[in-house]
Amino acid sequence: ALPLPGAVVQPGALAAVISGAKPLVLNPSPPHTMGVPYSDKPVVVAGALGVPTADGWFWADRSASAIQPAERDGLIEVARLVAEQGGHEVALAQAEQRIDLLARTLEGARLLLSSATEQDCLGELVDAAARVAGAAEALVVRLDGDQGRCRVEAARGEKATVLVGREFDPAMGLIGLSLRTGQAMPTNFVATAVTRDVVGGGDLGLKIGEGLLVHPLGLHGEMHGALVLCRGDFDRDWLLHAVRALCNAASLYLHQARLRDRLARDAMQDALTGLPNKRAFLDTLVRLMALCRRHGAPLTLLMVDIDHFKRVNDTHGHLVGDRVLRTVAETIGHALRESDSGGRYGGEEF
Repeated sequence: ALPLPGAVVQPGALAAVISGAKPLVLNPSPPHTMGVPYSDKPVVVAGALGVPTADGWFWADRSASAIQPAERDGLIEVARLVAEQGGHEVALAQAEQRIDLLARTLEGARLLLSSATEQDCLGELVDAAARVAGAAEALVVRLDGDQGRCRVEAARGEKATVLVGREFDPAMGLIGLSLRTGQAMPTNFVATAVTRDVVGGGDLGLKIGEGLLVHPLGLHGEMHGALVLCRGDFDRDWLLHAVRALCNAASLYLHQARLRDRLARDAMQDALTGLPNKRAFLDTLVRLMALCRRHGAPLTLLMVDIDHFKRVNDTHGHLVGDRVLRTVAETIGHALRESDSGGRYGGEEF
């Protein structure tokens, strides 16, 4: 007795098993025709057994002889094993889907972490997330905390691509809610009447019930922006974990890029005055001298020194001395033309 693939044609005698929710032996004497689940026509049955399982039913019948008690116990055990095997097959299929999802997620993370620039990283994030999630539309926005604005940096899909370059208030729309809470939005992963406004308006043309997922880009309290996925089935097992992994990888790349920029800036900038330090200024001076020598142009170099600066520090303290240095630096900075360069040479010398 093997389970036949396909839908049950008619419950027939199986209806008693379904309603009773327990094994049932049917041994008509003499054998006669009855409805069975695998045929649209009655068949001759001398012995039959129906067994409910965790997610269905098991049916066995024969036309030659009745089902004996020992056979009954054996067939019930077969039913248990068949149901157990089916459960294993379902679990195996689910595991294969998760492995495939993990493989695609890891490959996407590898590509975006090996990006040459921040813009390339955001482009890889859009492509990888759309592939992993099966999204027809995807876009990523970058948050500029200093300007208080968001800008669409990369997109995939017809409706999302036309938004590239658009700036908007990060307090608006579903993106704003995701940025403020640090959570994926909306919780049901579909557009509703109140959640389909993504980038501050109904700009993606989403219909109620279409798939929608907005995930923030940020790590350790540092928010970089958000990823938007549209028109797909996003309420799937492990999918949110995969999207979060890609967003975290992109956030890590952006965080490291900011650190590199900050380190490079600090290495070439005087911390007190904000002007280029001696190393940066001398690098600029060497280039300008070479340029002027090549074109036979004049070059003027001014060395500015604060008179009696030691007396300022000795009389009023170093905090006042620092203020004097900053004031002189601001004065120099305001006096520079676009073609001029300035810097702090050391101490009170500029």
